[in-house]
Amino acid sequence: MRHRLETALCEESLALGRQIESLASQIEGLQRDPGRLEDTWSNDLWSALTERLGSGDLELVAIGIPAWLRADGPALLELLHRLLQLLRDLTGEQQFEAEVQLGNQRVYIDLIWHGLPVDQGQLEQWRRLPLTDAASHPQLNDILRRHDSDCWSLADADGRYARLRLPLAAVERVGPPPQPRPPRPEFHDFSIADLPAPDAVLGRRPLRQLEMVVFDTETTGLDLRRGDCLISLGACRILNGRLLARDAFDQLVNPQRPIPPQSSLIHGLTDDDVAEAPPAEVVLPRFRDYVGHGVLVAHNAAFDLAAIQPPAERAGLDFDMPVLDTLLLSRALDPTFEGHGLDALAERFQLTFEPGTRHTALGDARVTAELLLHLIPRLEARGIGTLEDAIAFQTGALERSEAR
Repeated sequence: MRHRLETALCEESLALGRQIESLASQIEGLQRDPGRLEDTWSNDLWSALTERLGSGDLELVAIGIPAWLRADGPALLELLHRLLQLLRDLTGEQQFEAEVQLGNQRVYIDLIWHGLPVDQGQLEQWRRLPLTDAASHPQLNDILRRHDSDCWSLADADGRYARLRLPLAAVERVGPPPQPRPPRPEFHDFSIADLPAPDAVLGRRPLRQLEMVVFDTETTGLDLRRGDCLISLGACRILNGRLLARDAFDQLVNPQRPIPPQSSLIHGLTDDDVAEAPPAEVVLPRFRDYVGHGVLVAHNAAFDLAAIQPPAERAGLDFDMPVLDTLLLSRALDPTFEGHGLDALAERFQLTFEPGTRHTALGDARVTAELLLHLIPRLEARGIGTLEDAIAFQTGALERSEAR
C-alpha cells in the first residue's frame, strides 16, 4: 500500500513537473529576446486574431491598406486578444475594427470602436495586468516593452469613433525604383455618363453607406482601340465608409498575345507571368460575381471599363452598374489644379502605396479606394452626399473636359 502511494505521488510529481516545464516554456517564448522580432504581414495577423476570437461575442473587421511590420507574432497576438477583451468589458461594444497605418518609420496598429477614448489612467491599470488570467504570465507592459512600443487612446475626427493605438517598427522592403509611367489616355468615347442611372433608392443612398468595389486594370499597352488588352485585374471593397483590408480580388489574365517589353518595364509583368493564367472570358465572370450589387469605382474609369468591356461582352456579361471616377471627382473639386493623376493625388493626400505594389492592379485599386475616402468629406462639404449627387457632379466635370 505504501509502495503504491509513493509510486502515485512520484507520478503526480513528474506530471506536475512537466506542466511547470511547459508553462515555463510558454512564458519563456513570450519573454524571448526582442531580436527575434520577425517581418509580419498585417493581414496574417488579423487572420490569426480572428481565429483566436473564434465564434465568441467579439467581432473584428480589418480595414485599410495592409502593411508589413516587425513583431513577435505569438506575443502580439495574445496582447491584442487581451486588449479586445478589456475594451469589450469597459465599453460594452462587441464589434471592433483593426487598421494599420504607416507613420514615420513606424506602423500604427489601431483597434477601433464606436464610442469614447479610454482614459489614460485606465490604460495604466491595464498595462500591469497579466497577459492571461494566469498571474504568473507576463504583463501587458512586458509585451509592449519587448516591441519598444506604447499604447494610448484617441478620438477620431468625426467624434463618433475612438481607437487604441500601438506603434510598432515598420519593415523596409525596398524594391527597384518605379519607372516613370506615361499617363493613361482619357477615354471619352466610352462615357460613363451614358451608363444607366441608379434606381431611386440606390441613388439617394449616402456615399458613406454604399458598398463600392474599387478596381484597376493592367494592360498590354495604352492603345485599347488598336488591340491592347487586359493582363491583370485587381479590386477591393469599401463598405459603409471603410476599406476592408482582407477583401480583395487579384487575378492575372492571359492576353493571348505578347506583352511588349516597354509595357513590362512599367507593370513588371511578362509573357511568362501570364502564360498559365486564364483568359479574360474566364476571369471576368468571377469578377462580376465579386462585384455583386456594388457600385464600381476607378481612377480614369473610362480606361478600365474599356479594358474589360470587349471580353465581358464576349462572355455575355454586363457591367452596367453605377460607376464613380475619382479622377473626375477630383477635377470637379479642384478645377484649377493641374495634376489629377493617381501619383499626383497620392502625394497631395499623403497616401502610401504598399511596397512593391505601384503599377499593380490591386495596389493601385487600394490607393484609389483610400483616395475616394479622402474625397468623400470634401464632397459632403459641397452638399454632394448621395450617389446620384456624385454622379451628377462628375458628369459635369466630364462635360467640361469634352467642351475644351
